[in-house]
Amino acid sequence: MDPKSGIWCILISNMSFENFPTGDAGEQGEQIPFEAEGQEEKISFAKEVKLEDKDSNGDFEFLEKEVFTNLGITAEDEKKYLDGVEHQDNKELMDKVDKVSFPNIRDSVKMFFDYYCEKGIYNHEKMRRERKEAEEKAWADFWQAEGGRTNEEGVKIDSRNRPLTHWENGRMIEDRVNAAHPLDYEGNKIIFDRKDVIQKLEEELAKVRENSTLTYNVHYDAVEKIFEAGKILPMTEQPEDVRLGMKKTGPKVLDMFGSADDDYDDRRRMSEEVMGIHAQKNSKPVYAALAGGSDKSLERGAAPQYGEVVLVFSEDKLRDRVIFVEGDSMNPMGMIDAIRPKEKSSVRNGLEHRMLNRAHAEVAKAIYNLSRQFEDPYYGKEDDLIGHKAVQYIEAPILGGVDMSYIKEIVVDFPEIEFGMEGFKKDYPQYAHLIRFSKSESED
Repeated sequence: MDPKSGIWCILISNMSFENFPTGDAGEQGEQIPFEAEGQEEKISFAKEVKLEDKDSNGDFEFLEKEVFTNLGITAEDEKKYLDGVEHQDNKELMDKVDKVSFPNIRDSVKMFFDYYCEKGIYNHEKMRRERKEAEEKAWADFWQAEGGRTNEEGVKIDSRNRPLTHWENGRMIEDRVNAAHPLDYEGNKIIFDRKDVIQKLEEELAKVRENSTLTYNVHYDAVEKIFEAGKILPMTEQPEDVRLGMKKTGPKVLDMFGSADDDYDDRRRMSEEVMGIHAQKNSKPVYAALAGGSDKSLERGAAPQYGEVVLVFSEDKLRDRVIFVEGDSMNPMGMIDAIRPKEKSSVRNGLEHRMLNRAHAEVAKAIYNLSRQFEDPYYGKEDDLIGHKAVQYIEAPILGGVDMSYIKEIVVDFPEIEFGMEGFKKDYPQYAHLIRFSKSESED
């Protein structure tokens, strides 16, 4: 790989989908009723959304020839799949997901290549180093220009006998550094070689397809509740103290009537309406995530920020019960920067543009893994990229509830809780054979 500097215009392809509500006032289509909390409300089905291509001369024709064909996501692949697929359960919902999944994943792949091979990313490590050196020199030059003096305590002072680091001086130094090394300086951009990215995507997808699974991260103090209940409790069945804890601050979401309510239950209801699962009887989804590929999610879980204990699912029992979402279905969290344009495609954070089936979720997972691989070398530890990337995942709402018979393994990747988990083995012997202690090394 031989990165070079430069920037091109953004491409966002046609996004098309049917039968999913957007909530966009300007995109009102056919109205259908649904039942919610004893009231019949109306929610709009989305019209086809068309975003202009980059230009008419086909700068991204290589995707169709070199990428989409290999990934099995061409328009021809789409027609062949939709004509032949047969879902046994949740047929209407699964058919809808399949229908939006093809255009959604094609858009994600286009955005991914545009982001890394055309627009590029900033070399944050280089920028920080250059700005630090420039700041040190600016302070030294300024002090000399101010007389190079210190006070009786040995503190450097300016010509007005103030500490050299007085806020007015600090602002002036910052302006000098910003003028010499602007944060958006295009010369600090890294552009990735297209052929190299194509090869890496194929390699990473092969790893994901070879070994990927659904995981559910949970904190240690919630494990006993799961063992006692014999199932994973959906949020609707969680104790009141847990439910209250989820009513956290975050992005405001507009409801059907245009009012803002940041309540967890309301935000979750609205996202489930978009996905088409809120009105389904006995759905009570459990929100897992897709793990796999070259990252460490198979050991740490796909969403480690939600807990250090990883429940691994046996997917043979989950056919036609899982849909997938790029990022978090309830808010913009969990998305990689490359597909951020989807967030602005509707007032509901572009959720309808982020829904995928299992096969396309694997492609998205490969893209997510590569995003971190590409950006890691250009971030220093001060950027906390590890923490930032930890919240990026492919969500997997599971319909119908999940009891312990669906769990094939419980992975513990946190030495501090191993003693407590050993205690659970004794207290709940029926689950002892599921518990495994991971020996993966901590990430720097």
